[in-house]
Amino acid sequence: MKKCNNYSIRCIPVGIIYIGSSTNVSNRISKHISMLRKNIHPCEYMQKDFNLFGIDNFEFKIENEFFAINRRQEEMLLINKYSETNKIYNKYTYNKYRVELYKRKYNRSI
Repeated sequence: MKKCNNYSIRCIPVGIIYIGSSTNVSNRISKHISMLRKNIHPCEYMQKDFNLFGIDNFEFKIENEFFAINRRQEEMLLINKYSETNKIYNKYTYNKYRVELYKRKYNRSI
């Protein structure tokens, strides 16, 4: 069975963290870095902090390993854990993502 990892991207000066999961963490983190450098990352708050503080003030870390079948569940558990501290970028990203899904699904504006 395929293995997967949760990873975190933390802006050190402000202490805010982004959580993700992937079966190929090094590739996924490279994609995040590439989007941040190009100023096109979908998480606008992390992008703003990256633009302000630069890559040297970000920490990239593997959090845990699990079977890929539980990927979203494990990712959400970690997101919920950090959400309690209110220092997580994901809540902005996921809420924006849900709004876009709703707009497309029901062909409505919010």
